Amino acid sequence: MDKRVSDTVLANSYDAGHQSLSWNPGQAGGLLAGIDLQSIIESPDAAEIVPNLPVQPLYYALKQRGFEESLEILPLLSQEQVIHMADYEAWDGEDFSQKRMLRFLRPFAEVSQEQLFQRFSELDDEYQIATLEGVFVVHEVEHMYDLPHGVEDRAFKMPCDTVFYEIALDDKDDVAFVESIMEASREHNMRYAYALLGHSTFNPPQENEAQVHQFRKARLEEDGFVSYEDSLRIFSPLDRRTLRLKWQSLGEQSLAHSKDALMLQGSELNFFDACMMRAREDGADMEGLFQVHQSLLYLANALCAAARVNVDDLNGLHRVLEQGKALASLGLEYLADGSIELGSKIVLSEHPKTLFQSGYGIIEDLRAGTIKALKRMGLPRASTIERLYISRQWGQMLLELDRNWLELIGMEATEILKGLMNRFPMVAVASPEDSKRIAFRPISSLADAYELELSVQAVMAYFAVVV
Repeated sequence: MDKRVSDTVLANSYDAGHQSLSWNPGQAGGLLAGIDLQSIIESPDAAEIVPNLPVQPLYYALKQRGFEESLEILPLLSQEQVIHMADYEAWDGEDFSQKRMLRFLRPFAEVSQEQLFQRFSELDDEYQIATLEGVFVVHEVEHMYDLPHGVEDRAFKMPCDTVFYEIALDDKDDVAFVESIMEASREHNMRYAYALLGHSTFNPPQENEAQVHQFRKARLEEDGFVSYEDSLRIFSPLDRRTLRLKWQSLGEQSLAHSKDALMLQGSELNFFDACMMRAREDGADMEGLFQVHQSLLYLANALCAAARVNVDDLNGLHRVLEQGKALASLGLEYLADGSIELGSKIVLSEHPKTLFQSGYGIIEDLRAGTIKALKRMGLPRASTIERLYISRQWGQMLLELDRNWLELIGMEATEILKGLMNRFPMVAVASPEDSKRIAFRPISSLADAYELELSVQAVMAYFAVVV
């Protein structure tokens, strides 16, 4: 029983795809490269700049620097930015967390009581009530001495002198902070303070959390985050050959163009980056270039559910973004036939999701061909691999290769097949730190795809001779 549970946990971890194999995502780029908050703080135009910054990159910049270290920025945030950040920060997966919401609000209190009241009261009504739901135990008495025995020492008083409340939290810091919310509310809007206390105490349990869950889901969908089922659908190849013909008919190809991609080998730039650079050099407007980066981030957001990455997980999102961008680069190079000039036009016109699906289809063809070859050879567990592939159980497939193929074909061949069958396909290479160890690299070019294909062919040749 314990082994089955352990295998399920391990397979789920493998299934995410971005952390199942050893690889280095490098420095974050694009909209995750970071916003220079210190420069903004020092700018005389900070009050105009901050509310117009895209929410998600701004949130990650604040998270990396620390909200407590960025108090100068917090009063400049727009209401919409704060609500979106609460959507990212105050949830544990799909479950609202009162403790995380209180932790999110604390830095605003460090700015001022007024700032705390403003930010809390500007949240969705349902957010406000869900944050304090079940927190208060209210007593209505004529005099403080009429309170139940033992309550007097821990009760807080409303100004009418007949309403008292306890804050039913175990953490003393949380108790003090909730009381600071109530103090700020009484100071700035007494009627609001009474309403907040009443609604938080007497509303039906979980009703507000259910409503705010719907609001949050709608806002996250605007940012590109989708359901698990919709996320899985992105891993579906499209008719890339027809799309390629469309663009080839618009481009003037030459031998020089086809060598563009070859010139990038060994460079830190992938084909996607090179095409973006060419588009900028050719005078593409900044809004169009920004939109490409925004769409690339939307693609990564959409892949997060399948990759089991929560919206507040910056490192996870970075890894998913790099994998998504790599396959988009592969698809772009295929559609442009290696021409950076044509690629610079395609990258401004086609959504990164389309480029991703084009690149993914190239690897899918190699996967399908490999499984057919394994079946033809009559290998004992080839049918298991085929079944797991058809059902898209990537984690179980990697576990199958580790458990049942390693002794049969050896470490190197197993790792090559794991790279091919990973949710985000990768090519096995020698580790830069230790040439005797195997590491992995995302497939961002046709050269990478060809390298993977040659490695798989070598494994198949080994099967034919030895197994």
